Amino acid sequence: MDAVEAKLHGGETLRNLVAFWVLGFVNNIGYVIMIAGAQEIAAGGVGLVYLFDIFPALLVKLSGPYWFQLVSYRQRTVTGAVWMLLSFLVVARGRHSLWLQLLGVAFSGLQSGMMEASFLAMTSFYYSPVQCLTCWSSGTGLAGVGGYVWVAVLHLWGGLSFQTTLELASVFPVLYVLVFLLVLDRSKLPPARTCNYMPIPESSGQDVGVAVTVVAVDATKDQLKLRKKEVEVENGPTEEVHDASSMGFRAKMKFILTSGPYIIPLATVYLAEYTMQTGVWSAIGFPVESEEARSSFYSSAGLAYQAGVFISRSSGVLFQATRPILYFMPAMQVLLLGFFTLVAATHFWYNWGLLLVCFVVGLLGGGVYVNAYTLLSKEIPPSHVELALAAVSVGDTVGVMFADCAGLVLQGCLYSINHLPGASIDVTC
Repeated sequence: MDAVEAKLHGGETLRNLVAFWVLGFVNNIGYVIMIAGAQEIAAGGVGLVYLFDIFPALLVKLSGPYWFQLVSYRQRTVTGAVWMLLSFLVVARGRHSLWLQLLGVAFSGLQSGMMEASFLAMTSFYYSPVQCLTCWSSGTGLAGVGGYVWVAVLHLWGGLSFQTTLELASVFPVLYVLVFLLVLDRSKLPPARTCNYMPIPESSGQDVGVAVTVVAVDATKDQLKLRKKEVEVENGPTEEVHDASSMGFRAKMKFILTSGPYIIPLATVYLAEYTMQTGVWSAIGFPVESEEARSSFYSSAGLAYQAGVFISRSSGVLFQATRPILYFMPAMQVLLLGFFTLVAATHFWYNWGLLLVCFVVGLLGGGVYVNAYTLLSKEIPPSHVELALAAVSVGDTVGVMFADCAGLVLQGCLYSINHLPGASIDVTC
């Protein structure tokens, strides 16, 4: 099915949907593998692994909207693949040096951060951004399970060293590049541009057969050089689409500051759910005094959570949240954080039935992720969708950064209440 057939049938081409799903899966699996093996990297400083994975991603997402357009999507993808490969090899080969391994973890953070923002923005160039965003989100959702399974099957159950497990993961950056170059239809993508983000042609309502002239900017020249691409359709006037406007640093910053309605729900839901994971769920076990019981609940809760994330991130084409619902879901997640904190402190509901609530936590988190982006793609003017998608992606990373700090404090408090040893931070509550 070519682009015109996709338009006539009301959907995106299968090759592009498959490509976005695989790219989402591969993009996130490196990050998850690093987190799953955090104790192998720094047994006494797992928090360092989280910090070195998240902070570089935060930096690149914060700065990316101001320079992404200068680097083509192809160049960014190849760079991301190189960073992913370096992350696996440096961590594997640097096992006798903590700081060398943390450098490898930082490469993973750079790759996942830059490419998540880039691929989200890239969906704006395809016929159905909602379908592409849903496939991307679904792939990232399954990566949460896939990364842990990779480490468990090869390292924990298969008996391979963590070094070998990471070296075998080098297949993922190769797959990354192959899918982008051979599966994805790259004819829709612009080259590197000297300034502006590209607008997306708006439908005229009679676009069954319009000859649309898409104008891109060739950044290989100092002056803007127009490159035209004819797309055959059936009747109607010819449209010519230019860059939205010459947006400098201040103009972009001003526009990004208006993206709060999408960034805040993402940051809030991630703050709540990652605080549960890093701080609260580690203080629950049946009985809580047993380290093995706490570890068993933590692993089971994580699996239930990831299952919920995968299901809800795959639902973007089935359900579109309105703004009130998008704000309601993070509020519910905050309430669930309070609920689990009370459970860990008072044991008023203390059995394996809690896993159902962990599953709901995953549903809410994944639901906010996919719906924030699909709603944005429908509400933001087409000329700004690419920039907005790249900018809003910082929300989840900000939430995780704050959750890492809040989780350490909350864990220390709950360990104190339950008279448990081993908290990373001693807190008296």
